[in-house]
Amino acid sequence: MMDGTFDEGVEAGCPDDETKPRRSGASERNVHPSNDLARAQPRPKQTFQPPKPPLTFLSYDDMVNLPDPEWLIEGLILQQTSALMFGKSNSFKSFLAIDIACHVGLACETDRPFGAELTHWHGHKMGSGWSVLYVATEGAMGVAKQRRPGWYEAQDIPEAERQEVSLYPQEIALDDDKAVSDLLRSCAIYHAQQTGDVDWHSPDRALNLVVIDIF
Repeated sequence: MMDGTFDEGVEAGCPDDETKPRRSGASERNVHPSNDLARAQPRPKQTFQPPKPPLTFLSYDDMVNLPDPEWLIEGLILQQTSALMFGKSNSFKSFLAIDIACHVGLACETDRPFGAELTHWHGHKMGSGWSVLYVATEGAMGVAKQRRPGWYEAQDIPEAERQEVSLYPQEIALDDDKAVSDLLRSCAIYHAQQTGDVDWHSPDRALNLVVIDIF
């Protein structure tokens, strides 16, 4: 004889384990209707604030509302972009780069003392010019002592107007983050020194053009 009250489960056709006596109320909490209803209710959706993505994607509206590009040299180089000039060895790449750099540094309005011709680079209109940096990773002495002075003399540029193109006579490793950071910081500080700008932290528009003559 066992204590407690039992349900005998004598329904015909029930498996053996269902016909075994069980204590009344022993499993009621597992089948209570209120529990079933609670399980049927949808769980509230979790909300969270996503982090800012490292890249910015433009929608169609963003694209069509972008400002129009501004040319550094019309049809050749846009402002605030990068461009690559390449060619065979001894194909006058450095001469061309110096020609571009000096033109941009001297881009001027028609009232400048040496006339209107330097508002264009070989027929391509240029924007307003200001300081240019020329990085000569090799042949820096030739650039400093021969090529640039020769260019100014050929263009009949007065010596007082030859200050807009500066020279850095050492290599800049573009795959070295610190070297690139030092270059940008130096550009910002140099611009502040030349113009008296109190914001020497940002390299944005510190120079009109940076030419890196690798080889």
